[in-house]
Amino acid sequence: MPSPSSIHPPPPPAASPPRTCLLTVGSTSFTPLVTTFLSFSTLSTLSTLGIESIVAQIGNSILPSSPLPGTGSSTEKKGWVLGPHRLEFDGREMTVSVLRFSDDLEGRISESDWVVAHAGAGSILSFIRPITTPSTTTTDRENRISKNPNRKLFLTPNSTLMDSHQFDLADEFEQYDWVEVVREPE
Repeated sequence: MPSPSSIHPPPPPAASPPRTCLLTVGSTSFTPLVTTFLSFSTLSTLSTLGIESIVAQIGNSILPSSPLPGTGSSTEKKGWVLGPHRLEFDGREMTVSVLRFSDDLEGRISESDWVVAHAGAGSILSFIRPITTPSTTTTDRENRISKNPNRKLFLTPNSTLMDSHQFDLADEFEQYDWVEVVREPE
């Protein structure tokens, strides 16, 4: 019989890839972000990374007029409309639900592995709230996030707004491991 010191616990299971992604632009318009996010290139890459379900909350943005990526025959290649879409990329299925606004955006954010957002305070707070209480320290928050290493917030400041508050917020939150800031090329 092996001694207790020779028994090693099994290694922890590898983190499963992220499965869900949410895009939110809040109540404003951020058409460049929506158009880029709903492009073939972006959705195909997300599919390759394991994303199976996407919610795109587009606010007052204009929907791309390009054909839906990942649809079969040319007769099915319609432009984007509000509602759910079933797409396929190299045999991998993906559901993309497009909506203008949501009564439960905070709930949708808390259920998503990845959140792509304009760098508005409301979107950032909605991402943080499920892992924060009034007595939560920065270390506690980091520990909760590390339990789901797939949970990530990608911030893209909206340069079309009149002031730079989204850039300021993005700069402030960029220090955390669970935030990535995506800036427009200069």
